[in-house]
Amino acid sequence: MNQFDHISSSATQDDEGQYDYIIVGGGSAGCVLAARLSENPSLRILLLEAGQDVRPGAEPKDILSIHADSAFNPAYRWALPAAHTKQDAHTSAAHQARVLGGGSSLMGMLSLRGVPDDYDEWARSGARNWSWQDVLPWFRKLEADRQYAGALHGSDGPVSILRNPPERWPPLARAFQAYAVRRGFPFTGDMNGEFNDGLFPLPLAQTLEHRQSSSICYLTAQVRARPNLRIVCGAEVVRLIAEGRKIVGVLALRSGQHVRFRARRELILSAGALLSPVLLMKSGIGHPTELRSLGIEVIAESRGVGKALQNHPMLFLTSFLPKTARDENLDVSSVNTCIRYSSGPGNPASDLYILCLNRTANHPLGLTLAALQSYLLKPRSVGSVELRRHGSSAAPFVDFNLLSDPSDLKRTVRVLRDMAALALSPELKALNAHFFAVNFSARLRRLNQPTAFNMAASRIAAGLLDLFPPSRILLERIMPAGPRAEELSRADDDRLAEIAMRYVGASGHHTSTCRMGADDDPMAVVDVSGRVKGVDGLRVIDASIMPQIPRGNTNLPTLMLAEKLASAIASEIS
Repeated sequence: MNQFDHISSSATQDDEGQYDYIIVGGGSAGCVLAARLSENPSLRILLLEAGQDVRPGAEPKDILSIHADSAFNPAYRWALPAAHTKQDAHTSAAHQARVLGGGSSLMGMLSLRGVPDDYDEWARSGARNWSWQDVLPWFRKLEADRQYAGALHGSDGPVSILRNPPERWPPLARAFQAYAVRRGFPFTGDMNGEFNDGLFPLPLAQTLEHRQSSSICYLTAQVRARPNLRIVCGAEVVRLIAEGRKIVGVLALRSGQHVRFRARRELILSAGALLSPVLLMKSGIGHPTELRSLGIEVIAESRGVGKALQNHPMLFLTSFLPKTARDENLDVSSVNTCIRYSSGPGNPASDLYILCLNRTANHPLGLTLAALQSYLLKPRSVGSVELRRHGSSAAPFVDFNLLSDPSDLKRTVRVLRDMAALALSPELKALNAHFFAVNFSARLRRLNQPTAFNMAASRIAAGLLDLFPPSRILLERIMPAGPRAEELSRADDDRLAEIAMRYVGASGHHTSTCRMGADDDPMAVVDVSGRVKGVDGLRVIDASIMPQIPRGNTNLPTLMLAEKLASAIASEIS
């Protein structure tokens, strides 16, 4: 038995509630939809979330944390078997949030829109009414930007956006800034309104005190008090319920009991770009040959389900920092600044991105470590989310297929070389930093989990590093460490390509597995309103419907599309 295919001997019962809309998944999109649709008191809304609740005034400390402490808590995420590249010698894991607020309860709060051409590309590819001018009003609606105003920004939305000013940056961020200035990168204050390449302070979804997840921002105490909104956490949806070609509800596992929930109008699937396609396929919506080979009855042919997975490939270089160079102010984010730049002719503009992490975690060892992190913002490689035979059942498998496109590998070699040059620059060497490549591996995740053992071990390790700096070689064994920046700077392109393939990882920016497109596009899973083609009563509204991945972290675009489609649904009713 696996975590997505439960068998219960208990009888199935019917929930007694009557709901107009059922939203499956209380992540970034689901919280927006629940809040906006329940504004109409004539509608009864049900939000189902498999993970735990995050109640106003009782939020766990790690979820409130401005630093991404919650990202290391295994209770808040699914772990799906996955391969990152074709060269993976073993199965690793892909993580999708399992907690109210979804990825916005776990992420580092970076809030990037991407660039206007991302959305114009959506429109060019068949997503009518999703151009930059079409989506800008919804970006404005969701935000309360604390530093920028005017036609490009909102001031009274639910999500607070701010940037840490340069005068508050810690030593590594200031050294990063000095390097960028010396290399000629222009300083631009508003990364979400000025779309040139350059050095930027990162926009963050937070107040001065805590993160601004979608559950915190949208499912407030006032919203939860609405009599027409019900939020049920700890309810894992097993499959959709169909009557002919109409989806009428879901079967969920709650407290060991299978429960049917029925929707009078529509079911909205917002389980995320890894799990929304899984639920579609398990319910008979997908590639017919593949489903029949797994013994799943086909209710609607949709050949694009799970087929266009995109993700931002990422690389890390990390270093021990001496006390004089550390950032120990836990009241501010560990990320302050980044460089966005272009790889050159033949590739999209602004396709590369490097940021610095002034600390890697909030435990004693994490405070001694800094990192440089890169993203390939406009990848061409696509992967898939599949169902594979697992004993007598079908289980999900995520094939990221990172760097399979030659241009992706070439650009990743470029950014790896650029990171090495940054790490060896006079500005960073003055901090006595010595960077090396590292995998953001399962071992590293375990080290960062908030257990008493890890806290004690990290305190001992940090003290040892301070008292006896040569002991950092032991740290490199624990991590485990890859090539040092010096080796990267001397390596030829073939060697850097080998290193990139070994150390590349998938970010949490999963998109496009239920791609939105034109009515005559055979690989488009949903239309421009999120309706699943081939069935009635079903929409998908989450990052899975993005036609292509935007050039930025995907949480803000996910909130935007949920705001836009919630309004579209409301207008259909009125």
